[in-house]
Amino acid sequence: MKHYINLLILFLGTSIYSQSCGFTITVPQDSTICEPTSILLDGYINGTYTDFEWTSTNGYSNTSNLTPTVFVTQTTTFTLTALSPPSTNLIVNGDFSSGASGFTTDYTYVADIPTSQTELWNEGTYTIVSNPNAVHSNFSPCVGDGDMMVVNGAASLQQVWCQTITVMPNTNYIFEADAMSVNPASPAILQFAIDGVLLGTPFGLSGATCVVQHFFATWFSGANTSVEICITNQNTAASGNDFAIDNIFFGELCEDEKEFTVTFSILDLLPPTAPTIDCNNPTTDLIVYPLPVVPGYQYSWSTNNGTISTNPNLQEISVITGGEYTVTVTNEHGCTISQDYEVSADLTEPNVEINGDLSLDCTQKSTQLTASSLSNISSFEWLLPNYTQAFGNIITASTPGTYTVFVHGSNGCIGTDTVAVSLENSLINYQADSTGILSCSVNNVDILLDIQTAIDSIVWKGPNIISQNQTKDTITVGSIGYYVYELFLGIDCSVKDSIYIAELPPSFTYELSNPDTLNCTTSNTDISIQNASGIADTKWYFGNQLIANLDTININTVGTYYALLTDNNGCEKTDSVIVYGDFALPIFSVKVDSIDCSDKKGQFLRPMRHLELIYGKEMG
Repeated sequence: MKHYINLLILFLGTSIYSQSCGFTITVPQDSTICEPTSILLDGYINGTYTDFEWTSTNGYSNTSNLTPTVFVTQTTTFTLTALSPPSTNLIVNGDFSSGASGFTTDYTYVADIPTSQTELWNEGTYTIVSNPNAVHSNFSPCVGDGDMMVVNGAASLQQVWCQTITVMPNTNYIFEADAMSVNPASPAILQFAIDGVLLGTPFGLSGATCVVQHFFATWFSGANTSVEICITNQNTAASGNDFAIDNIFFGELCEDEKEFTVTFSILDLLPPTAPTIDCNNPTTDLIVYPLPVVPGYQYSWSTNNGTISTNPNLQEISVITGGEYTVTVTNEHGCTISQDYEVSADLTEPNVEINGDLSLDCTQKSTQLTASSLSNISSFEWLLPNYTQAFGNIITASTPGTYTVFVHGSNGCIGTDTVAVSLENSLINYQADSTGILSCSVNNVDILLDIQTAIDSIVWKGPNIISQNQTKDTITVGSIGYYVYELFLGIDCSVKDSIYIAELPPSFTYELSNPDTLNCTTSNTDISIQNASGIADTKWYFGNQLIANLDTININTVGTYYALLTDNNGCEKTDSVIVYGDFALPIFSVKVDSIDCSDKKGQFLRPMRHLELIYGKEMG
């Protein structure tokens, strides 16, 4: 029988470390897919190899095609493994060219006697010959390429052939042999064993005689360095269980592998909300929730008919008009998904109309004005000529000038209507103006009346009239508010009007920080001006003492700290922060028993919990 090796890839579930097997393996680079798709397993093996197999973490296997196409629906790692045949046979006398030497067996050796065909007539015997018929007349004349071990199988003898082999730890080996039946009656059932442990599945020989059959098994050495390898006979029949074995081989397999991973990027979005904008809520927030909840997403919001009022590259944005908004989410692998948000808007102003007599004279000094609306109105608010307010849908107008009504609809929107009530037959023509508004740098302004009609007198009222000229058509004022003037023709006929003097407020915004409470573990804390805009200078005071000229200071004393803020126009504002302290000492008591010289023992009784106690002693 000729020696040959026919390797199959048998994966043992144990990692084979990369080694020099005479070939190199090339596989694709790791990649990411955003939806189920077909992937080309573009494998290449450069060099001499015997077998290969594609496997995957999802159960895929292919031993016939180096470049198959696989449909991938989830994250999968593909591994291309290749084997090269062993180059060295660790078996001594595996082809029996040295006769019955180098191995052990449960069978009894019988030498070949020329001209005799009865040497192996008894069960449990074997010999080394080149023709089985030469030692048993009922054995077929099977002729191979040299000597072979011919066995007359016995029911009670299992170990046909054994040999002790030195092996390398953590290494894969292949154990193989050729066998054939020499009598068709009861073919042998052979199996490999290592240190008494059977390998693989039993290998049943064919009933046809002289048919060479090759059987093998692979084995991982683990921590072993020396083992006994055996060929066992599993057939318990005594008669006809006759066979020959040859070309026993045990050698190290050379295996190498490469892998790559196809990552299936799962990306989804929670369903969108349907917000509404109205005058009660002129701004609404849109937020997208990608799944899975992991960091690293990028966002891009866009709209063709709406208005985004914040950064469009954040997870959450604010919008101020109705319309359709679209967000595109990109994950760390570059996969994208889009979602539309429809924002409705109800910004309709309620209708309102003012009705009534719009004329006053010296005999009719008041008139009634009525505001009516077809909309669902929650309130009526009037602005009168003297810049005071009135409420309700009906008011009495006794001062000439502009009357404006504001009506609030259920959607929060405001409708307005304006009428002018005039003073007829007064024949007083005038105009009022001022030289400006008050500010931190302007302490007073003048109010000027340009009167084209001869009048008898002028009466002024207001919060802070500093001075007035002799004719009283010009006054100087020093406070904000309404300044009312009344122009008289005679005693009963007059025109009353007003002018408002405003003040320019400091042009800055800010927030004061909320400092920590000082205690026995926190000895200092920061106080600061935050989210500031328009502040030109900041001064901190404590106990009427200037302590810093910074936005943020670190303090270690409880009390009130004052910040003097100055804007770009020189206007100032004072604000304060209170820093609290908690330095209360724990209250506890210790009861001590007396200790005397004979007892030398005593007790401390600590009735309070959650206190750390420090004990000391004095010797007496």
